[in-house]
Amino acid sequence: MNGKSVTVIAGIIAKPGMEKEVRQMLLGLLEPSRKDDGCISYNLHEEAGQPGRFWFIENWASKELLEAHLAQPHLVDFVAKKDQYLTEMTVNVCSKIG
Repeated sequence: MNGKSVTVIAGIIAKPGMEKEVRQMLLGLLEPSRKDDGCISYNLHEEAGQPGRFWFIENWASKELLEAHLAQPHLVDFVAKKDQYLTEMTVNVCSKIG
């Protein structure tokens, strides 16, 4: 995937009772992440009928620029809090094949 664009599909599930807090934290990641080098798109979704189940759909110019994004303070701070607020977080990095 070196030098090729990548798509990230990240699933986040808030702990019961923490849905509003997690929503606000995730919304706070949008602006700084969209400014990170290599960000093509960075969108947050909440699963229909499932409050507290969130999905980031992201597109990055390269895996290297995605890795730089993941090292940014706004992401490092969020990940440091995940055990306090989340029951689950999955991150899938995908490359386009068709």
